[in-house]
Amino acid sequence: MESSGGYELLIGARIKQHRQSQGLSMRELGRRTDLSVSFLSQVERGLVSVSISSLRKIADALDVSIMFFLDDRVNDDPIVHAGNRRIEIPPGFSDYIEVISPNLGQKAEVILAHMSPGSSYAAQPLKAPTDECIYMIQGSIKIGLDGKDYKLNPGDSVCFKGNSLTGVHCVSDENASWFWVITPPEF
Repeated sequence: MESSGGYELLIGARIKQHRQSQGLSMRELGRRTDLSVSFLSQVERGLVSVSISSLRKIADALDVSIMFFLDDRVNDDPIVHAGNRRIEIPPGFSDYIEVISPNLGQKAEVILAHMSPGSSYAAQPLKAPTDECIYMIQGSIKIGLDGKDYKLNPGDSVCFKGNSLTGVHCVSDENASWFWVITPPEF
């Protein structure tokens, strides 16, 4: 697919920079992704558009979120000011999250999750295994892990493998908020 311009150049430059920062040859990236070296070279030079499925393979091979390549707000600024947080409603989530980690290329993602009373989150299949930790700030949630439910109150924390999460439910009469650390990034 022929390139239409600037965005392909940005994505290609990010792929090349991240590949080189990890000391990977294009041949090794091709082996890890099952994509040809010729195609990868064209992608890195912004000569072709890359499909989401190919970009996901590249992101997985480079151990970053696919959003590292797509989000034009990625930068090296270590500060994320309150008004500049990325707000998302992930699949299966009834309320919203704020991404508070500064750079989508990092090994871990820190989010501030919010859930209103009675709301639930049905866990979605993960693209890769994750390690996760939740620290409750306000309200109470019930978290399902491997078929068992646990109640978390302010100050409580839990760490778990991401694939063990079955869901989260706000069980308090007030909004619940918690820090959620995920590695590698998933949202």
